[in-house]
Amino acid sequence: MRDANLKFVQETRLVEENNSERAVSQYRKAFETMREYESIVYEHGLVADLTAELLDDKVGDPVILDRITLCLKKLHCPEEMIAESDRYFSEFPGAKSTSIGKRILKRVERARKIIC
Repeated sequence: MRDANLKFVQETRLVEENNSERAVSQYRKAFETMREYESIVYEHGLVADLTAELLDDKVGDPVILDRITLCLKKLHCPEEMIAESDRYFSEFPGAKSTSIGKRILKRVERARKIIC
């Protein structure tokens, strides 16, 4: 499921150049698919519960967030860019510490300054 979704994201990158609005729509679909496979519980029991607590900082697939924020920036939609990133980072806080996450946070911070 994850591999198919990442392939869909790669295919959507080709759409970005000609139709950013369509790309945003497709990236939102990719977010929903990602949320589905990220919510799958593979194991149950005490060990699984303890492991889940230790690995509570989920990352998801921040590449999707990177692409959608770039498209929203191109479309001059800073409010949507901020909303998408805030939602993503609240669900997948571990993504903030990745190199992609840090780049997105800088982009979003610039958007926040534009709005204020």
